[in-house]
Order: sequence, then C-alpha cells, then structure tokens
Amino acid sequence: MDGSVERRTLEVGASPMVEIRSVGGSLRLVAQEGTQLEIQAPSRGGLHVEQDGGQISISCRSDCVLFLPRSAGVQVGSVGGDLRALGLQGEVSIGTVGGDADLRRLGPLRMERLGGDLRARKLRADLVAPWIGGDARIEGVQGDVRLESVGGDLLVQDALGDVVASAGGDVSLRLHPPAEATVEVRAGGDLICRLSPDAGARVTARAGGNLDLPEEAEVEHTDEGIVAQVGEDGAVLRLTAGGNLVIGLADADSGAFWGTDGFSARIAADLEGLDTAFAGGAFTFDGVKMAENIRLAVQRALSRSPRVRGRRRARKSASQTADDERLRVLRMLERGKITLEQAEKLLEALEAEA
Repeated sequence: MDGSVERRTLEVGASPMVEIRSVGGSLRLVAQEGTQLEIQAPSRGGLHVEQDGGQISISCRSDCVLFLPRSAGVQVGSVGGDLRALGLQGEVSIGTVGGDADLRRLGPLRMERLGGDLRARKLRADLVAPWIGGDARIEGVQGDVRLESVGGDLLVQDALGDVVASAGGDVSLRLHPPAEATVEVRAGGDLICRLSPDAGARVTARAGGNLDLPEEAEVEHTDEGIVAQVGEDGAVLRLTAGGNLVIGLADADSGAFWGTDGFSARIAADLEGLDTAFAGGAFTFDGVKMAENIRLAVQRALSRSPRVRGRRRARKSASQTADDERLRVLRMLERGKITLEQAEKLLEALEAEA
C-alpha cells in the first residue's frame, strides 16, 4: 500500500453482522470498543461498502483493514493474501484464504480452506479448519480443535477440549486433556506427545518407526495397536505416526524443548499492541511477522527434535551431543544470559555442524 488511504466510518451498533465478500489482497480484522465500524483501504483500491441497518457488506480489490465492535459477527468469503484477526468475540466464519492466517483471542471460528500457514492463539471457543495447505501452530484453545487435513507440520499446545487432526508432516502435542476429552491425531512423519505430569489418559498408539512410552505406563497389545495407561483413568488418546512416536510426561525442562514458549509469548505480547496500533496507519509495520521471526530464530534447532528424541536408542553420540547443545543455548537465552542475536548465531553454528 502507498500512503494514500481511503477511510470510511459507519455507526453499526454493538453486534453488527459484517459480510466481507472478497478481498484481493490481505485482510486485517481488529476488535475495538464502541459501536462504530472503521474501514481502511488504499485509495483506488476498489473499496465497496453497503449498509442496511446492522448488516454490512464489504468488498475490496486490494488490502483492507477493519476496526469492528468487539461483539461483531464476521463472515468472510475469500481473501487473496494473508488474514489477521484480533480480539473478536462474535462468531467468525471464513471461506478461502490464499496466504497465511494469524488468529488471536477470537470466539467461535471456522475456516474452510487456507493455502498457507495457520497460527492460532488464545481462542475462547472451538476451532474448525478442514483444510490447511501449510503448517499449523495452535496454542491455548478453550474448546475443541478439528483440523482434518494439515499439509505440513502441526503443533497443538494447551487445548482444553477434543483434538481431532491429521497432518502430512511431523506433529508435536503438549496437552493436559480433561478426563472426558478425546484426542485423535495422525502424523505422516514423526509424532511426539507430552502430557502434563498429573494427566490421566488411555493411549492407543501405532507407529511406522520406533515407539517410546513412559516407563511408568501399563502396556498391553491389542488388535488396534499398543495401549498404554498413563496415570489414572482419564482422556482417550488415539495416536498414529508414519514415523517415530514418542509419548511422555512433561518435565521441568520441557519449556526449552517446546521452543522457549514463555520467552516467545512475552515477545509476541509486546509486539501485539504495536501491531494493532500501527494497523490504522502506514500498513508497513508487521508486528505478527516480527514476532514470528523472533520465534523461529530460537526454534530452528527444534525442528528435528521429534526425530532426534524418537531415535534416541538408535542414534546417540554426535546427534545426541548436538541436541544437548541446542537445548543448552535455549536455556541460556531464556534465563537472560545471552542475547537473541548471540543465541541465533550459536544455533546456526550448531545447525552447520549437524
């Protein structure tokens, strides 16, 4: 976008229904207090707006930013570029997105088709996304997660309901499932599942490669696969991996293994406010992307962790030493003993030696 911006402000009430038929570029949805809807797009961007009471219809050939009442319901037809949505409490329904999607602090959400990567964090209700072309990273969902087809890798952390997902790549799970929850996940590659130490679960596991289970689990062999009882009766887990499958309990060091989540969350929270503040101006500040770049800088060394840990018995010596060194660097970063730049250089050096 250039500096010439078209702005429209509408009085729509506290809970309008907003239909966004099509956006040729990227779309950003930001919740705000009050009863007004503000729309921003480049001048000559083909912005078209219709209003009939609390019903609003919008289309735009270029990029578009909407500031909506927090309780607004949103229905999106198609987005050619990326989609970002922040803070909406009403139901959000999305048809097709050609690029990536970053979704934070939303209510009920359904997305039919996403061409790129999905990042969803702190969702207040169910997440349903039948088709994702790239990777998916899901953190903190207070409902069910249903991802029928993820083309790349998948990470699910701290989902409080059922989890049903299938991914073509590797899968990482970190869960404290409620007693009544069902978790059914398939990975085309490796799968690692970490349960909270006090979780109870009955796990049915199938693996094309190695299978590692907690030492304290009670194990039996059935026609469906190996069944492991972890802790007391609780959630039902059915896990299938085309490669290695590792099931274990989270420990004090799991934060480093899972990508220094505390550190990344603090950085993301700091940038989130800036991302929202700059959304109404030059359109050039990308706090989400910046936060993701920082996250990736400290996670590069973890991309192979499921494989390394799943093959621990088969491969020790050099690869085990390298993995230990990566974790040591991440712990030093998390404790503030080295800077982000120093950590990135150390991790890149370890990658070059691997």
